[in-house]
Amino acid sequence: MAQRIKSGGTTVLWDSKKLEKEVALKVNKKLKLAAETLVTRVKKNISIGRPASKPREFPHVGVTGDLRKSIFWDMRGEDTAIVGSSIIYSVFLELGTVRMAPRPFLGRSLREHRPKIKQIFAK
Repeated sequence: MAQRIKSGGTTVLWDSKKLEKEVALKVNKKLKLAAETLVTRVKKNISIGRPASKPREFPHVGVTGDLRKSIFWDMRGEDTAIVGSSIIYSVFLELGTVRMAPRPFLGRSLREHRPKIKQIFAK
């Protein structure tokens, strides 16, 4: 319910519930935009072709580009976006295994993209 607030000779109608909804909607839109742009960045960082990637490099994927195609984003609730891959071996690339050093691409892309994400939320 809106409240009337008087200050000096001015009366302001303050509707905190409406304001909360408007802010949540704007944050949600910016979160979706940030997730979309991060997915684009991750896909650009994954190269297609040979030779195989070296430890700590972005992955080089085969000619099918399955890893690149598997990158997605999704909303979990109103205030959480996730970016990930639907391919099981992406975890091995990101974190490494006992026989393979990591080829991080999700976390590294996020760190590189952080200034752009901040810019999206600052607007």
